[in-house]
Amino acid sequence: KQWYQRRVRGSYSSTTGTVQCALCSVGHVTANNGSVACSPCQAGSVASETGMSSCVDCAPGSYSSSPGGSRCARCNPGSYSDHRKSTSCTPCPKGSYADDQGEISCTLCPIGTYSDILGAAVCKDCQNSINTDVGQTE
Repeated sequence: KQWYQRRVRGSYSSTTGTVQCALCSVGHVTANNGSVACSPCQAGSVASETGMSSCVDCAPGSYSSSPGGSRCARCNPGSYSDHRKSTSCTPCPKGSYADDQGEISCTLCPIGTYSDILGAAVCKDCQNSINTDVGQTE
């Protein structure tokens, strides 16, 4: 039983009688003492260092799309994520934009501009002195 007690969270040993444990690789964790294997973090969470005992949820504005991730990626301009543990980013709706990486919301296009596509990073200026309302889509 001594071999079992020496394995601590964040490490594992799949061999009975072993006194040395291996650290879980990035993207994988063990949450309990005595583990015989590491588990991958679920999509939306990551383990950025070896030997971690729990996964860290991606913050709003970022995501991790597949299990076993080692870092959260920031949402690209034109998209956002407004909650923790995101597995993807959402394109900004027509009439809005997100001009930077890692946005948690989209901004309505200002008066005099518009956005007629999903996922806009910028709003277009209205032509021919046409005026628009905030959030105009055409």
